[in-house]
Amino acid sequence: SAPLERRMGAYLEREAAAEQEAETATEIRALRIHTLFFESPDRPGEVDIHLDGPDEIHYWTCKYVDGELKDLWVDNN
Repeated sequence: SAPLERRMGAYLEREAAAEQEAETATEIRALRIHTLFFESPDRPGEVDIHLDGPDEIHYWTCKYVDGELKDLWVDNN
């Protein structure tokens, strides 16, 4: 949805601004939502978000928990 995409854009911009490595910051700014995974019906406020980026080797995720985006993570393998 557009509101989530706007919030994600603002979140990723904050994460990129805090990143020390310029190349990683550029990649973070290019990330886009790929898939939402609702982990459990018992925890509807917890969603894993898988992100697409410019480097197909990097697997990016973050969490959406009770209205807050957090825990941006990348697997470089």
